[in-house]
Amino acid sequence: MFRTVRLLPGSAAALCLAFLPACRGLKSGSEEDKKDSATTAGGVKRSPQEEAFLAKCAEMGKSPGTIAGRNGWFFASTELQRLSSLTDPAAPSIRAATAAIGDYAAQLKREGAELVFVPVPPKAAIFPDELAKDLKIKMRGKKPPRLDSTLQEAYEGLRKKGVRVIDVTDHLLAVRDDRKLGPVFTKTAAVWSPRGAELAAAAIAREFKGAKWIGQSGKPGTLITEAATVSFTGPLAVGKVPPEFLPVRNVGRSSDGKMSSVTFSQGGHALAIIGDETILAWREANNPRGASGTFASLADQLAFELQTTPDIFPGNTDGRNSARMKILREGTNGARPLGSAKVVLWVIEAIDLAVNDWRKVPLRLEFNLSQPEIQLTPAGGTGPGTASSRPAAAPLPVSNDNAAPIPPVQEAPPSVPELPR
Repeated sequence: MFRTVRLLPGSAAALCLAFLPACRGLKSGSEEDKKDSATTAGGVKRSPQEEAFLAKCAEMGKSPGTIAGRNGWFFASTELQRLSSLTDPAAPSIRAATAAIGDYAAQLKREGAELVFVPVPPKAAIFPDELAKDLKIKMRGKKPPRLDSTLQEAYEGLRKKGVRVIDVTDHLLAVRDDRKLGPVFTKTAAVWSPRGAELAAAAIAREFKGAKWIGQSGKPGTLITEAATVSFTGPLAVGKVPPEFLPVRNVGRSSDGKMSSVTFSQGGHALAIIGDETILAWREANNPRGASGTFASLADQLAFELQTTPDIFPGNTDGRNSARMKILREGTNGARPLGSAKVVLWVIEAIDLAVNDWRKVPLRLEFNLSQPEIQLTPAGGTGPGTASSRPAAAPLPVSNDNAAPIPPVQEAPPSVPELPR
């Protein structure tokens, strides 16, 4: 599909702006839970435990800012609000998200790359027992059940669209807290801990074992690790809170007996990572507020696990659209930021599936200023429907599977405030 547009000389930038806005997890739970499960919105079966958990999230999320849980654990009200709203896998926000993700996967496939979606589980879903004293969670040993059936259904919907999903929830639940190694999320921040990033990277790397592009770092020297400990008090802490001492596995290269950090770029490598600030949390300036310098982010850990330097396209607090917008701008200007990519990991907080501002974004816009009428097509189009092959065509369609179209110029604010870090 493409659109015919009349372009005045020098208006290419304006044209681009017109298109810019400002292992399915194992389901845990006892046989009793499954027997008593109720079928709710969208046909999802939820256990009484999950119903109680979502109700508690909704209740506690009404208070803005930080929510004090049990045993020194703190949660962000925004997370609880979004989590409690994820009750129907057919909700408009989930339909828009899966349509946008599926569309981007199809575009990348035409370019010879695979999109892999990596949702970061909510902190409250990993530590539901630390949310409130009156919330009774049936534990199996030290592990709670999965309480995110709507998210699991959404991931399955993506798989049906042909998108590979790496759900690390079960991996984090299985080893969520270790007396020696620490928890996979910090008590005083919404972001996962350095150990959580390390474990997630290991789970992701297992998915690509044996891939031909692994080990092509593009830099001299083997990537190595160095153990450290960081004293951390995160932005969710309220009152007098003792610091957390978090084990860290720093990643870098050995140079003159010292470790130097991995240098990331935005083009030329087989692995690319797009998404939100989760990608670079626990790395230098991207450390959560209150942390000292570390080189232990998900990007660092993946570089070590795969011995491959990835390209990084972080969207800061918006991993839904802004990283893809950057790639669109560069691609339309003639660059190919994903031109060498074999795999594109899209890492984003799972609760962002509750946000309505997901947009379909083309990899690039193609046009020819030498012609009075310019035909535009998303990247990957071929044959008689591509740019400059015929004089006119139908306009770009609004999503046929309920994704929001790309609105002009300004970017709408998220429907719920962003998580504090």
